[in-house]
Amino acid sequence: MKLDIRKMISDPFWFAMYMLLIAYLGAPAFLKIHLGVFRKAGLVWGAVLLAIFLIKNYRAYLENKFALVLFLFCVANGITILVNWRTKLSSNIFTFGYMTTSLLLVFNMYWQKEEEEVEKKIKIFSWMNVIMPLIYASIALITFLLSVQVCYELPNGYQYLGMFENRLWGLFNPNTGGMMAVISTAFSLYLINKSVQKKKLLIANIVIQYLYLILTQSRSAYGAFVFFILIVIGFVWVKRENLVTKDRKTCIKSLLKSVVIFACVLALSPIVKHTIVLIPDAVSSLKGQEEKTEIVRTEEFFEEEDANSVSNGRVEIWKAGLKVWKNSPVFGAGANCIYEYAKRDLDKGTAQALHNGGLHNVYVTTLVASGVVGLGILFVFLIMVFIRFVRALFTKTDTSTFILMGLCGGILLSDFMESRILYANSSVHYIFWMTMAYLCCKINDIKKKQA
Repeated sequence: MKLDIRKMISDPFWFAMYMLLIAYLGAPAFLKIHLGVFRKAGLVWGAVLLAIFLIKNYRAYLENKFALVLFLFCVANGITILVNWRTKLSSNIFTFGYMTTSLLLVFNMYWQKEEEEVEKKIKIFSWMNVIMPLIYASIALITFLLSVQVCYELPNGYQYLGMFENRLWGLFNPNTGGMMAVISTAFSLYLINKSVQKKKLLIANIVIQYLYLILTQSRSAYGAFVFFILIVIGFVWVKRENLVTKDRKTCIKSLLKSVVIFACVLALSPIVKHTIVLIPDAVSSLKGQEEKTEIVRTEEFFEEEDANSVSNGRVEIWKAGLKVWKNSPVFGAGANCIYEYAKRDLDKGTAQALHNGGLHNVYVTTLVASGVVGLGILFVFLIMVFIRFVRALFTKTDTSTFILMGLCGGILLSDFMESRILYANSSVHYIFWMTMAYLCCKINDIKKKQA
């Protein structure tokens, strides 16, 4: 197949894929610090494409209610920057630029595109989200089997490779790794359901990602995984079994099947966890070492009584963030101003956590960064999406679409403990908005066909 470079450069999809690739490559902290120039080059590319799109296709924001709401969200954030221009102006502008290219350009990249072209692109996107996490998960599992434990220091603090505090870091933070595992699992299921080739590879990837997820001990990622399974079982089962039109007895049987499947998924986790930890111990014995590998965190999640211990200091960060919000309640303080204002209310370690990972809750982050105006617009968008997703149950929507809906739901849930879909230049950010772009396009097409 001949590649048309000019066409690719002018296509927002390839811009989004470029930014996603840079985000994936920058997942390890020791690589991220060297990729700044590539991110900024991508920002220039995206800004040019966005300017062209706004001039030629401004009607997209009038015909698509989802796009219009996101446009209003960006306008609100632009006002926030102007209101807080005295603090971190350049940083806020860069963050605004990255976010705007995602919400106004990437989200509309399928507008007025042929269905065949859209489906080809979503498959390319899906394979990216299978292969990259598979590489990282495989490396992480190798470090686990070999009991690798390495610590190194960067300007933003200490980083770890392999195992640390009974959690599998691999090459980067286990919360990021756990979420990558959930994402890769979802796209593997999506491709399997699309009847693509290489199903053995996809099934093997699901197994690898599941093991990786268990070993990361990420509460937010595991919660997203459970929620994803719930949505997929619920939506797909109702749709595939056509429960809406069947009798009560059939519905009860199908419901019981769903409950059994879900219970098996939950019950399997501790069994897998306590089995796989025996492998590195066996490897250590062969090397003449005596080490005891322990993975204990999942059970503790349900046993800890102190709310702050469950949230790993997040409660203190949230409280400090809310203090900042009280000073700018309407339009917020600006995403990059939060740390400057909140660090005075935190100890050194918690302040460093805030600096590295933000407020660890995208909804609190939106409230503090963009005020009640920004949070209100975000909620309007999410409510609109939720209503459309539920309505999709009663339309001719295929199973693969529900799988991606479940993934988006899981990401939104995990962002109660993280902050990745907004004000961040992460892989999860681009995956969420590229997936949401496809889903909203799909839902709108179904609505037009019905009309």
